[in-house]
Amino acid sequence: MKLFRIALITAALLLAGNANAGDWDFGVGVSYVTGISDVVDLYEDNFEIEESDDVETFTIPIGASFVARFQAESGITVNIGVGPAFIIAGDVEHTEIPLSATIGYMFSREGDTSPYIRIGIVDHSVSGDYVESSDSGMLTAIGVEFGRNQGLNWGIELSVDDSSVEFEDFTKSGNTEIDTYDRQLTLFFLF
Repeated sequence: MKLFRIALITAALLLAGNANAGDWDFGVGVSYVTGISDVVDLYEDNFEIEESDDVETFTIPIGASFVARFQAESGITVNIGVGPAFIIAGDVEHTEIPLSATIGYMFSREGDTSPYIRIGIVDHSVSGDYVESSDSGMLTAIGVEFGRNQGLNWGIELSVDDSSVEFEDFTKSGNTEIDTYDRQLTLFFLF
């Protein structure tokens, strides 16, 4: 968590120093997340052992996110993101909201379409019935942004988040670690 805070402060200083030499964008996204199904399975197993009762869940591993992005004239970007958020409610409860800071590069700054890469750190704010702890990790992403000169940009991104969350696991009589947001496919819109 300390490393994450240092990165956020560094990103803010970079943004402040270059605010007149680039553009700000703000956006929202919808992400499909692969590791969430493992969390749901663990919660179902734990609840059935703890309560001696079946629990039925229906989960669509899709979450919403928000990003603020500064793009310098050189094509370098600094991104601060929140989400995608994920919540399990009912017999068991789990809330997870990632916070990320990344640095990236847009390969075609002036074009309507631009592929890009970004890398940085991510930390998940996690709470829930069986959560023990969470570890920050690296976030890497590749994507393509469309409509850059038409007012409403949109794009598709594939990212890998190697942070992890440690849970009580009643099937193992101990703890287990899950990469809860392992891979993400995101559709986003920038304003």
